[in-house]
Amino acid sequence: MSKRKVPGYEIDDEFIVQLDFLRNDYDNALQTIEQQKQDIHKFLALLIERDVPVSGNIIDRYIRRASEMDIDEAEELPFN
Repeated sequence: MSKRKVPGYEIDDEFIVQLDFLRNDYDNALQTIEQQKQDIHKFLALLIERDVPVSGNIIDRYIRRASEMDIDEAEELPFN
């Protein structure tokens, strides 16, 4: 019986470089999103502290209400 040789797969170096570039962009985007989320929480806290009216749907999107919080989470800030 003759053995068939399975052709090896060659991975294009340019493809690997593009994947690496996309992964780097993705990681940077996640980092930017996290920083923006923290900035939004700080800004909302400042607005609430200064008694500036904030729309209810914005509060619902970024801040957990006291009734939604668990007892174990009571020590943390009420942000989502």
